[in-house]
Amino acid sequence: MVVQELQSEMKEAAEALDFEKAALLRDQIQAIDRVIEGQRIATTVSGEQDVIAFASDKNQAYVQVFFIRSGKLIGRESFVLQGTRSEEPEQIMTNFIKQFYASAPHIPP
Repeated sequence: MVVQELQSEMKEAAEALDFEKAALLRDQIQAIDRVIEGQRIATTVSGEQDVIAFASDKNQAYVQVFFIRSGKLIGRESFVLQGTRSEEPEQIMTNFIKQFYASAPHIPP
């Protein structure tokens, strides 16, 4: 499950007044954040780079963009793409990259 989905579930649990479940989901999100954001990245590329991870199933695609600056992971964004059943993975990625960087405030060289 990606972080966005966990956040959505946490919000739903809180709205349903199921605070124990919401707290458990919050703790899971925080644990994922600590693991991801505290890691140094072993890379031969210096400077800035974005790394994009992609996975898909029957009707959805999942994309995670990791932002690496000076060899350190400084952040990430997760996306769930709905209704991708009829598209090839290459086309999904091409469309995602075009759309993501069209509105990005900074694009690494």
